Amino acid sequence: MPKRKGRRTKAQRQREQRQRLMGAVVGISAVLFVLWWSPWILLGVAGTGIASTIAWILWKSHQRERAGDRAWREKDRRMELERSMTAIDAMTWQDFEHYVAELCRRDGCTNVTVVGGSGDLAADLLVGLR
Repeated sequence: MPKRKGRRTKAQRQREQRQRLMGAVVGISAVLFVLWWSPWILLGVAGTGIASTIAWILWKSHQRERAGDRAWREKDRRMELERSMTAIDAMTWQDFEHYVAELCRRDGCTNVTVVGGSGDLAADLLVGLR
């Protein structure tokens, strides 16, 4: 059974807490270093941090948008499949054989021939692969 979303183990919470603490220590150390040596470095670091934060926010927004797009496309594909299955069910056996032959051609098969009649050992299509 998959884990429920949003639940973290104690080890994960402790790891995250250590990471936050290390980030704070590194950040405070960097600020003190910059204030000691040059305020221009502080402006550069702050600008880089702001730019990377904006880039991260835009990237996450893009990922959410793509996930929604994928879900919409999957739903549309399922609806199209249901519609096409109804059309396929309504085909005669001859139309169905030609339909399958076209699918084979579309998917890259060569020498696709619709056969039928006595002595074909129940083969309706002869298909050669690339």
